[in-house]
Amino acid sequence: MGGHAVKLIGWGTSDDGEDYWLLANQWNSGWGDDGYFKIVRSRNECGIEEDVVAGLPSSKNLFRNYAGSDIIGDAAI
Repeated sequence: MGGHAVKLIGWGTSDDGEDYWLLANQWNSGWGDDGYFKIVRSRNECGIEEDVVAGLPSSKNLFRNYAGSDIIGDAAI
């Protein structure tokens, strides 16, 4: 298994009306548009809409506010 990892960070529509995905490249900022690039949306270019891997944030660093407690004093769970 090989490939190229990119991070999907947004989407938009160009001035010409073309829908796109905005991605951050894993290479340095000397590549693309300061390390970012756009790819056409809704056409599955390069399998971008098919081969997606995502993660969920951990609740480990979230704070829980209990009734009557001081949120500043609550400990991380």
